[in-house]
Amino acid sequence: MKYEINCSKYVGIEPEPVNAEFIKLDIMMQEGYGYELNGDSHKAVTCWKDAFDELTAYFEENHLCDLKSFDDIFNGTQYIRNWVQDYDDSLRNVLLDADEESKEKIGMLKIELLGFLISLNVENDLNIHNLKRSLAETYYLMGQPEVGEQHFIQLIDDYPDNEWGYIGYSDEYWMGYSKYKDFDKAFKILNKAYNRLSIIESDIIAERLTDLMIVKKKMELENFNATEAFRNWTQFNDERPIIPEYAVLYQQLFDAREERLGKPKGKVAANDGFNQQPLVKEKKIGRNEPCPCGSGKKYKKCCGK
Repeated sequence: MKYEINCSKYVGIEPEPVNAEFIKLDIMMQEGYGYELNGDSHKAVTCWKDAFDELTAYFEENHLCDLKSFDDIFNGTQYIRNWVQDYDDSLRNVLLDADEESKEKIGMLKIELLGFLISLNVENDLNIHNLKRSLAETYYLMGQPEVGEQHFIQLIDDYPDNEWGYIGYSDEYWMGYSKYKDFDKAFKILNKAYNRLSIIESDIIAERLTDLMIVKKKMELENFNATEAFRNWTQFNDERPIIPEYAVLYQQLFDAREERLGKPKGKVAANDGFNQQPLVKEKKIGRNEPCPCGSGKKYKKCCGK
C-alpha cells in the first residue's frame, strides 16, 4: 500500500516493507508527522491518539514489555520508541496552549502515555527519572500544581542525587512559562541541590541559581518580563556577559561548591572589557531534557533544532 512518508528511520536507503499487520498503525503515525511538519500539533495529537490506542491494545493482547521488541515485529518506517517521544512532545505543545476546558483532556492523554512508558522502563533509572519528571510537570501544565509538587517531592526522594529533579521542580516557580511564580521557593529548591554534595555537577546547578537570582533582581529593579527574557534563550546567552554581576556571581557559586567537593577552583578569563566569563565546560543538554529557555518544550523541539 502506498502512502506518504513524512518521517522515516531510513536515511539514504530504500525502506524495508512494514509488517502487513501494522500498516494501519504506520499510516496513522505518518499522517500525524505530516500534521506536525505543517505546524498543526492539535491534529497530530488527534491522529496519534488513535495510533497509541492501537499500540497499547497490541501490547496488552500479546503481553509485550518493551518497545524494542515491538519495533522488531513492527518494522515501521519510524521506530516506535522515537515516535512515542514525538507524541509526548506534541501533547506537551498542545497542553501549553490549551484553554482551561481542554487542559484536563490533553493532560490525561499525556499522563496515560507516560504511565505506559514508565511501566516499560522498569530497569532503566535514567528513563524512569525523565518520565516521572515529565509526569510531575504535566500536572502543573494542567493547573494542578499541588499534585505536581507531590510528584516532584517523591521524585527527589527516590533520586536525591539527580540534579534534574530539583531543576525541574524549581523551574515551575520561576521560568518564563510558569504560572506559579515564587522565586523564594525556587531558590530553596535549587539551594537544596547546591548543598547536596553527593550531586557532583556544580556547573549546571550554579548556572541555574545564577540565572534565577539575576532574573529576580532584574524583575525587581526594572519590571523585567521573565517570559520575554526566556523566549529567546540564544539571545539571553549572548547577553549574559554584559549583565552586571552575572559572571562574578556564577564564579562565586561554582568555586565555593567545587571547593567543598575538594576540587580546584575554576578559572575566569577577560571578555572584551566586560564582565569575566567562567571557563567551565558546559554540560551537554540531552535532547529530551526540558529546554533551558523556559519555553516548556523539550530541547530537541526548541533551541536544539
